[in-house]
Parts: sequence; structure tokens; C-alpha cells
Amino acid sequence: MKMIFESEDCILGILVGLAIIGMSGKLFNLPYAKTILMVLIPIYLIVIVLDVVHEFSELSRHFMFVGSALLHNTFDIILCVAFYALFFSFNIPLISSLTGYLSEVTILYYLGIFEVASHVVWLALSPFNQ
Repeated sequence: MKMIFESEDCILGILVGLAIIGMSGKLFNLPYAKTILMVLIPIYLIVIVLDVVHEFSELSRHFMFVGSALLHNTFDIILCVAFYALFFSFNIPLISSLTGYLSEVTILYYLGIFEVASHVVWLALSPFNQ
């Protein structure tokens, strides 16, 4: 079910988080952060969907791992769709109301920190997630 190896979604999530932090400009400034996110997000969405399918195929694992992974993937999908709604000025019900928040530097910074930190935790937990 996974594309290359077990934790490619974590590595892509860390890269997306770093690009979001670079877009905020608080910790470091990434000059082409919007372009990088426009390239990374579709790849990341595909990997997230494959991860959700993978989670449903392995329901025999502990419920907290599966439930937490599905909740986290749901948040990531909403975040990715909200960024695309912001970049391309799409009007998506319930998602378009979030795009105003994505223009604030502090919120971008903390979203990036959350993405990086949560995927580092998932990467650290991956050996126990068998």
C-alpha cells in the first residue's frame, strides 16, 4: 500500500512543515516557499490517501495508533486543501473560512511547528507501530 517505504508520509510531512515555517519567515525565510508548497502538497495528499488506505488495511493493530493516525491524516488533508484554496482562491465550503488564518505569520509558524513535531513523533513511533 505504501509507495516506497513505511514512513514516507512522515518525511513529506516534515518537509511540508519546514516549508510552512519558511513561508512564515519567523524562524527562517524560504524564498520560494509558496512554490515549494504548491509542488509538495499534491504529492503529500497522494501519500496521505495511501496512508489512510494502509491504516484501514491494518485494523488489527492497537486502536490508539490507528485512531490517532486517522485523526492526524484528517487534519493534514484539511490543511492541504486549505492551502490550495488560499493559493488558487478556491471557494470551498467550510475550508475557505480557514484561509484567512493562513495569511497570519504566527499561525503559519505554529502550524509548521506542529507539522514538523507531529511527524517527528510519528517517525519515532514507527518501529512500535508494527
